[in-house]
Amino acid sequence: MKEYLIHLSLLLKRQFTNKLYICFLVAMPLFILIALCISSNTKGNDKVPVGCYIEKQDREFIKVLQESLNEASGKINFIEYDDLNEMLEDTASSALECSYVFTEELFDGLIEDDYKKTILRFTSPSTVVASMVDEMVFTAVFRAFGDTALCVYVDENPKTFAGHDADELKLALRNAYEKQLDTGHTFSLEFKAYGDAADTDKTSASRLPIHGIIAVFLFLCMLLACSDYCTELERGTLNMLSPRRQFVLSSCFIGSWLIPAFASSGLTLIIAATQRSLDVNLGITPGLSTVFYEIFVLITYFILLNISGLILNLIIKKSLLISALIPVLITGSLIFCPVIINLSAILPIAGVVEKLFLPYYYLIFF
Repeated sequence: MKEYLIHLSLLLKRQFTNKLYICFLVAMPLFILIALCISSNTKGNDKVPVGCYIEKQDREFIKVLQESLNEASGKINFIEYDDLNEMLEDTASSALECSYVFTEELFDGLIEDDYKKTILRFTSPSTVVASMVDEMVFTAVFRAFGDTALCVYVDENPKTFAGHDADELKLALRNAYEKQLDTGHTFSLEFKAYGDAADTDKTSASRLPIHGIIAVFLFLCMLLACSDYCTELERGTLNMLSPRRQFVLSSCFIGSWLIPAFASSGLTLIIAATQRSLDVNLGITPGLSTVFYEIFVLITYFILLNISGLILNLIIKKSLLISALIPVLITGSLIFCPVIINLSAILPIAGVVEKLFLPYYYLIFF
């Protein structure tokens, strides 16, 4: 072990003089950090501003209406104004896409079924989404008034609910209504249609680039390590060593390439998995459990590459042959493995060929 660590430390020291290699090590986590900074600086700037002015209403109704507008906003940023004139000026100057005035007659109008002109809409000259916002406002109002509407309906139809206690019935209807709202949708339909050549294998689904880049980068490092080791063999610097020591040095060469690459890849995945504000879609769900899973899979792939590299060094002793294989294996990995696109969804034969490349056995976990 001591001999292994000495050789490994010397090779690592030599490895850090490789400027191109260092650039690759720094590039991946740096890309995530830059994306994070851009994401945090632009977060919320892409939302469409919409103004709302709520006149004096039932206090509980106003509270629920405000909550409903915030929850239903999505890409719409509802801005509540205290000054009606200020909101109208912002709308006229196109600072707002459109604006809404919820008049004081709204609540009573909904109860009395006379709600025309109780919500006023003002649009900017350049509006393009006012009609869509109308639907969101209608949904928010319906949600805010739904509970009251249930109670009014029970009170106005005593014959329909004869034999039921009104208070208990209202409570049951309120609970059912809240349960319906909490589901996120009234109902949903799920359609699944598979043709004769449908691909139902989840392991061949397309992968986002972050995992693919890491898989191919580590694979490339392993191949370069094998080529580096064979070059030293051809120079004759290792010929005097016993087969056991040559095997140890082979492992050291592979480790000197893979360990820094593994650290860089791990740091990249940790950053991506712990930043919830990152809007760039990397296919990584933020969370502590994700971090442990990503690192576990990466360690497994690291072990697989080490074993494969040792076997390759036992079989092939010519650096020229390994160097010739590198572009073939890397290009094949990029084409057949789901690094950027899932070719097997178009060509079924690609689903067989991809299993010949090591990056596939990392990507199947995602």
